[in-house]
This record gives sequence, C-alpha cells and structure tokens, in this order.
Amino acid sequence: MARAAKSPYDLARFINAHPAFQNRDPLWKSLGIDPEKLSLEDCGFWQQCSTELITVFDPFQVIVLIRAAGGDLGEVYLRYRGPSGPEAPGPWTFAGFYSNGSRTYDTRHEVIRFGSKPFLVVTANEHYGSIPDAAVQRWFDLTGPRFEPVLRLRLKGESDSFPLDHVIVSSSAMILKLEPEPVERITVIDHLTFEIPVLGADALGSVEAEVTYAPRNGIFEVETAKPFLPNDQALFPLFEIWRNTRNVASDDALHFLLSKLKAIASGTNTEQRDWLKDFLAGCKDSPEKREVEELLSKARAGATPAPRR
Repeated sequence: MARAAKSPYDLARFINAHPAFQNRDPLWKSLGIDPEKLSLEDCGFWQQCSTELITVFDPFQVIVLIRAAGGDLGEVYLRYRGPSGPEAPGPWTFAGFYSNGSRTYDTRHEVIRFGSKPFLVVTANEHYGSIPDAAVQRWFDLTGPRFEPVLRLRLKGESDSFPLDHVIVSSSAMILKLEPEPVERITVIDHLTFEIPVLGADALGSVEAEVTYAPRNGIFEVETAKPFLPNDQALFPLFEIWRNTRNVASDDALHFLLSKLKAIASGTNTEQRDWLKDFLAGCKDSPEKREVEELLSKARAGATPAPRR
C-alpha cells in the first residue's frame, strides 16, 4: 500500500484491484494524513471503494478521487503533482488532500479554466437528517501550492438550524458572471426568502443581492455586495446579517419584517397568529414588539364571540 501511494496511477490500480480493502492506515501514514480529518466510510464487501483519476495538464497534476459506496459515504481527493510533465510523469509529489463530509450525496466535480488558471469545482448536497440541508460548491485553485478550497458558495439551503418559533431563511445562489481580468472576479446572485414554519403560510418577503468575490491572499473574499434591484434595498440589511452569520435573529426579523408580521397579527389565520405569539416571546421588549402584541390582542378579542344575554 505505501509503495502504491507513491504514484497516483499505482494507487488507483491497487484500490481498483482491492475494492474491499479496509486497513487504510498504511496509506494515510505514507501520505502524512491524519485519519481523523477524513470522512470516508470503511470499504467492505457490501460497500466497495472505487477510484477516478482527474488529470490536469497545465500545470500537470493528477488527482485520485477515492469514493465509498457511490459517494454518499464520503470521498477523498488526493492531489499529485508531476513536475516532469505528462511525457515523463515521474517522480510524483503528493500535494495535499480534501475530504468532504460523510453526510453528503449527489457529489459531482468538474475542472474549469477561469482565465489562465484551472479550478476544481466540487458540488455536494449536505444533510444531517433524512433530507438535504444545503447544496454547497467549493472551488480549488489548481495552480496554488495548497489543496484547499479558495471559495465556498452555498447554492441552496435553509437556516442551519431553527426552532419552530423562528423565521426560516431559505437561500439560493446563482453565478452571474466570471471576470478573469484584471483579477479573477466571481459575481453571484444570492436570493433569500423569509418564511414561517406553519403549513400554508405565505412568504414574509424576499431579497436578492449581487455579491462579487475577488482573491485576497489566495482566498476569494467578498469585494462588494449590493441589492440586485431597488426594491431589495429595504430588506438588504437582513441579507447582510444572514451573509455574516447564516442566521437571522428574531429581533432582526421583527424589525425588518414588521409590516408582514403586523399583517399576520391582524389576520384571521389563528395558526399563524399562534406562531406569531410564540415568536414574539423570543424577542426583546421593544415598541415594535408591543405594537404587534397589541394587534394580536385586538384580533383575539374580535374573534371571541360575545357572551349571550
């Protein structure tokens, strides 16, 4: 195993010949990888491992993708550089690894050329229960010395965690444009929708923002973020809160979604009003909270039948 790990071709050949191998410690040790940093289920008779070779010619390198049971039990990408080029591909230099979580599925990858650079783009659905929580895309600069994501995009998902008495934030993102010059810039349209977890509840509103990423010290960071349309300006502060925390606190939701919450308080949907009561219990005391509570009290009083005489 340690001998095979010196070459990506030998390693792939060994794994394909032994798809049920379980003692992988010699492999990780020979490559200097801490097994605790890997998410790859054991390979066995019922869930055999498979490999795929990803070849990049400029700069020349081969990435060995080890996949367990179709990818839903984890993947490991092992990067090898061949400084002599494809004509004489040895000796090989191991140049890093990446392992996605074992709670991913429908993982896919592609190599794209952005400007003068090749990037490995890995997209995966991530989940912590029976349904996916997010679709995440990671970009790897294959000209860099380190094999680590330089950009992480959340393509789709909901709030990382939310109680039933909170506002749910559903997000989606779409790449708008890639600009290779004068420096690489990636512009994304982020769309957020605010909802409440009551069956049949209407959306509380939505906002779209145009976010541009540019490299800084080798990592793509937010360069600019602005509302995509003038109508998105009012809820843009909520987008900024979500972008920085991946969560929207109840007090922030109350402030920026006040008109929608007041409409629920004055409405006739008792299920939504019950949710709103629980939601307000988690907010700090404020004039806005008292205003909504007063509307709720009036709605409840109006819905109570008058006593018979």
